[in-house]
Amino acid sequence: MLKEPVLQDNVLLCPQCNDEHLHHGEVRVLTRPNSSEDNTAIQFSLHKAPKIIPQQDAPGRRNSLEIDFYCESCSCENADQPYTLRIVQHKGSTLINWLDLAKATE
Repeated sequence: MLKEPVLQDNVLLCPQCNDEHLHHGEVRVLTRPNSSEDNTAIQFSLHKAPKIIPQQDAPGRRNSLEIDFYCESCSCENADQPYTLRIVQHKGSTLINWLDLAKATE
């Protein structure tokens, strides 16, 4: 399920409980030089080796950024399942969504 991010006074709110106390986790950058159909993406993370992502598994048509967040109010006990905010370029537009919110509705 995708959900649009909510800001309150320029503060990003938790996608589940709307609390403002979010902590950054891992940051992943996916980059590719162009949007041709045979082009693969490369994922960079701080503590991991670069990873090749096949075209069909990469979001959007160009670059993207994913940031994991943990909420002090509802997810700190479950740090192995962060909320992921994705910023992706697709056909000249920049899209921003929360990913994997199925757990938020359980």
